[in-house]
Amino acid sequence: MNKFEIIKKIAEERFIENILDKICFSPYKDDLAQDLYVDLLNKNSDLIEGLYNRDELKYYIIRMINIQVNSKTSPYYSKYEKFRKITDNIDETKRI
Repeated sequence: MNKFEIIKKIAEERFIENILDKICFSPYKDDLAQDLYVDLLNKNSDLIEGLYNRDELKYYIIRMINIQVNSKTSPYYSKYEKFRKITDNIDETKRI
């Protein structure tokens, strides 16, 4: 299997979405899933195929998810959660 077939299989299984449903309670988790698929597509083919052939790809993806969700320096945090916190603060000030 090549990189694109492997990622297609992961997407059809909804592996990333199922993991995010369990650990991420953000309204932006669908956006995060799409960002993770893009990240996988941008990875080197040898890396993806090697991880898949060694049956390590799902663990690798779980680690990617964990880093994105829990790190305040991750692209996900900068792009979505930081913005959400700012807009939540604005909404709170309007109620006063």
